[in-house]
Amino acid sequence: MLGPASDARLVEAMRAASASPLAVGRTNVATAEPHERVALEAIRTLGLEAQVIFNQGNVMVLASGVNKATGLAAALDELALSPHNVVGIGEAENADASFEAPCGRGRTW
Repeated sequence: MLGPASDARLVEAMRAASASPLAVGRTNVATAEPHERVALEAIRTLGLEAQVIFNQGNVMVLASGVNKATGLAAALDELALSPHNVVGIGEAENADASFEAPCGRGRTW
């Protein structure tokens, strides 16, 4: 896992505020706009070190510093590949630039 497990208190706070849909992964919690306000308020109230990332109407809560680039770095490490051998292609606003920057070639549509 690239980050800590989803915080149960965050999940409970978002459920209590009726954030729907609500999906809970091992390391992230996801909902849809406009529930980013619920997520931000829960993060603040609980004192969590987390970030909110937007992607095509979706709202994702992840541990600070976890993004597509950290996922790519972990995958490349496991596969023993250089980022110079990777083509990164993105089509969304959720940090495609950070994902594509280390790649040998990158393109956002």
